[in-house]
Amino acid sequence: IRIVVIYMAAENFKEIFARNLNYYMKKNNIKQIDLVNRFNVSKSTVSGWCNGIKIPRMDKIELLSELFGISKSALIEAKVPNNVTLINDEKLIAVPVIKQVTLDKNCFSEDNIAEYKYISADDITADQKYVFLRVKGDNMYPNLMENDLVLVRCQEYANSGAIVVAVTDSEGWVVKKIVSGNNFIELHSINPMYPVRRFENDDMTRVHIFGTVCRVIREF
Repeated sequence: IRIVVIYMAAENFKEIFARNLNYYMKKNNIKQIDLVNRFNVSKSTVSGWCNGIKIPRMDKIELLSELFGISKSALIEAKVPNNVTLINDEKLIAVPVIKQVTLDKNCFSEDNIAEYKYISADDITADQKYVFLRVKGDNMYPNLMENDLVLVRCQEYANSGAIVVAVTDSEGWVVKKIVSGNNFIELHSINPMYPVRRFENDDMTRVHIFGTVCRVIREF
């Protein structure tokens, strides 16, 4: 797993959001003062949104999306042909940061998306689904730390030895190393304080692979 340390990733998000916001304001004939009055915020705040200086919190993005009659992702993603975003000639993809892992369609609903992060289109496979998750706990310490973002390629299988996001009937979703054979699955922590979870034969159905971790982003 490659760990990428991010120090100033927010500038691209502000630029993308500002371009989208201005587009939908013009399309709907909405002025900056209209947003000031509607959302009870200062003129400087709205000006910052429109000029790529500030980006609003997700609750304000949701209110803006309701105002324009669009999805939140339409404000955060700036799509060009091939469903990518261009920033300084680099192709970027908006990947959702989800709050919880579930095994149904609600996992990818807008209500379960905390925000979006952008990654290079060259770093992912175009025909596969990806999400970001924030690491909980210290069971994978020191490789993974609390609040690290892990980029997860969503798939229902994983090779033995991979770092995966798994869902179990007793723990909910966890990030673990998977070790598997013909009649067993083991979930290993890096932190030696946590015991190996082993599932054999019929108990293997208690473990569901949500996806494989392919990158870690540590923000400062």
